[in-house]
Amino acid sequence: MLLLVIQIFNKQEPREPERDYSEFSEALERGDIAQVMIQGRVLHGTFQNGDRFRTYEPGDTELVRRLRDKGVKIQAKPEDGASVFKMCRACHDSERNAPARIGTSLWGIVNQRKAARPGFNYSTALRAKGGIWSYRDLADYLNNPRKFAPGTSMTFAGIVSNRRMADLLAYLRTLSDNPAPLPN
Repeated sequence: MLLLVIQIFNKQEPREPERDYSEFSEALERGDIAQVMIQGRVLHGTFQNGDRFRTYEPGDTELVRRLRDKGVKIQAKPEDGASVFKMCRACHDSERNAPARIGTSLWGIVNQRKAARPGFNYSTALRAKGGIWSYRDLADYLNNPRKFAPGTSMTFAGIVSNRRMADLLAYLRTLSDNPAPLPN
């Protein structure tokens, strides 16, 4: 039995052909990327023609936004996002109907109106943003709260890792009885 388990874990998946990041970036701009999974700085994905690839991301903090702008599906892991959320717990709760702490509960945050939870004193900057918390706005805010809403009272430094951001957004989506649809 143990030998079988070791053989399964030692089995190597065929590796995707490695591509230069600039080649990947050009293919993204042409709309030739169908799907991407981000693992740290390694991108695994599929071109529109079905060919697979692997490349190393050199610190492109705009990558998730660029992928979404082009309609590329991003594979994220909500369970890894739960680990990322641990840093949010210092100020926020994730339970339904939880009282506000330093910040509000983030239950149902995706597609919720901004600065709309009753009884919480939101900053003027955040109240002025208006609209709903789309995935894009959440990503922009969590990447750099003070850039997104200058004057915000949120003191969080921001998430720059594309993978951690994608995983966190996937986790936030689960904090709902009726999860918001994923963007195309």
